[in-house]
Amino acid sequence: MKTSILFVIMLFPFLTMAQESPTIKFFEKYSGEDGYLSVYITKYSFDFFAKINSEEGNQAFQKAVSSLSSIKVMDGASRLSKTDTNIFYTELLPTLSEYEEILMLKEDGQVVKIFTYTNNEKITEFVVLNYGPAENILVIMEGEDINIKLLSKLSETMNIKGIEHIDEIDSK
Repeated sequence: MKTSILFVIMLFPFLTMAQESPTIKFFEKYSGEDGYLSVYITKYSFDFFAKINSEEGNQAFQKAVSSLSSIKVMDGASRLSKTDTNIFYTELLPTLSEYEEILMLKEDGQVVKIFTYTNNEKITEFVVLNYGPAENILVIMEGEDINIKLLSKLSETMNIKGIEHIDEIDSK
C-alpha cells in the first residue's frame, strides 16, 4: 500500500503538467527545418527591450507585454511552391478546433485567421495564422491573461511579420 501511494505521489507532477497546445507542437515540429524561419521571443527579451527603450511609447509596450510569456513566429514562405502541400492549412488548421476564431480575412488567395484559446475565461493563447500562395506565417502569443486591446499597441511597437493584422480586430 505504501509503495502504491509513493508511486502515485511520484507520478503526480507528470499527471498535472499542462499538455502542449497544437500550435506549440506544430512550431516545435517544424522549427529549425529547412525552409522555415523560426523566432522565439521570451518574457526576458520583453523586459530587456523595455529597459533599453526609454521612448514615450515604452509604457504602452510594457503594458502590452506584461501579460505575455512568449511570442513564437514561424515563417514558411521559402517552402512555398506549386508542388508543396501547405502544411499550415492541411496540418495545423484542423487541430485548432478548441480555439475561438475571432477574425478571418481573405484577399487574393491569402487567408488570415486570428484565434484565441481561453482557459478559465482568460485568454492564454493568441494565434495569427496567415496562409496562402504568397506567404505562410504563424504567430503564437502565450500568456496568463492576454489583453487583446493592448496587443494592437504591441503590433505598432514591434515589427513582427504577421501581427499587423491585430489592428483589424478593432476595425471589424
